[in-house]
Amino acid sequence: MLNQKTHNFIPCYPPRIVAGALLVILLTVGSPLGAMTRVRDIARPAGERNNTLMGTGIVVGLNGTGDGDDCLITLRPLFTFLQKMGNPAANINELSAKNVAYVAITAEIGRNGATNGEKIDVTIACLGKAKSLEGGLLLPAPLGSINNQDDTAYAWCEGKISLLDKKVPTTGIIKDGGEIEMNVQYNYIVDNDQTSQAYFDIVLDGQQANWQVAKVIAEVIEEQNNMNLAGREVHYVDTDINAKRTAIVLSPTTIRAFIPEVRRRDAATYIARVMNLQLPNLPEPKATIVINEKTGTIALTGNVEISSGIAAVGDLTITIVRPKPVPQPGNPVVEQTQWMKYNTSPEDMSEAETANIRDLVAALDQLNVPMAQKIAAIYSLDRAGVIRARIITE
Repeated sequence: MLNQKTHNFIPCYPPRIVAGALLVILLTVGSPLGAMTRVRDIARPAGERNNTLMGTGIVVGLNGTGDGDDCLITLRPLFTFLQKMGNPAANINELSAKNVAYVAITAEIGRNGATNGEKIDVTIACLGKAKSLEGGLLLPAPLGSINNQDDTAYAWCEGKISLLDKKVPTTGIIKDGGEIEMNVQYNYIVDNDQTSQAYFDIVLDGQQANWQVAKVIAEVIEEQNNMNLAGREVHYVDTDINAKRTAIVLSPTTIRAFIPEVRRRDAATYIARVMNLQLPNLPEPKATIVINEKTGTIALTGNVEISSGIAAVGDLTITIVRPKPVPQPGNPVVEQTQWMKYNTSPEDMSEAETANIRDLVAALDQLNVPMAQKIAAIYSLDRAGVIRARIITE
């Protein structure tokens, strides 16, 4: 949040899924051959975040679709605008807002900040009685912080409005309609005057946040510092009598990385190196099944376990038997599937690593029915206690 004039700003881990017409996507554990997750792929420095700017303004040039003659929230700023332009109205009741709309304006500064003169998109939405912004022109308006204690104008905006959706003509956008007035830089580094230490915090993305992943990141940072700074003076943080660490886990979402004394003069480079560190031993993702009933898609992590059991959906029955039956002469085991297996693992992944997900796919493949019933089957199996995974419904 922008909240002061001297600003503290300085300079998916999960694989992409292309569903298209596919009904189900399965994600198995592992990474593409030759690739490795880096800290920056699943985390960000604390302070790196989007900031919203907001303001209000006047849109003119509407074709009779404005706020009308009885909308005071529009007539008052219009009255003030005409005064500033040297053409004051004798009385506010003389004004008409049939072709004018009073609007809310929002814009977003990206997580890497912004520089003076940079262009940003602005979004416009009606605040009054206007029926449409089509053909309207936004008069120059300032954009400030959402903190009402900060009266700084961080950007100015103006321009012709384009509708986002013809079905919703009261909202529009002006591409590159805003211009940043001052540099906005994020300050990642915190200096502790009492201990003479400097540090920055690393925040894990929501779906990646857990104690195990945080521990891996802290250990990798520590190993890198021990290797690169061997024999040199290092400013460590004491965590206990027997350990001196340059990175500690504060919570499942946050790792604190202390900047060694020899790196303090070039802290930005140190942060860049830490964020680029590879993470070779990440734990398996949480066992999760994500169901989107609206789009008819199911996504599963590769470590979803399913135990022996039986569940029924309507007239259909699904049985899970472990171990899997062995084909016999004259009685082969035939497999058919309409599911796509999205495999991100090396080709030599062992059978044990994929057995659990295959059990689940094999069980659900017995239901050659619409996706709604497959989803119902998963819920039934979950209620029966045979699926050992968290189910998330979107």
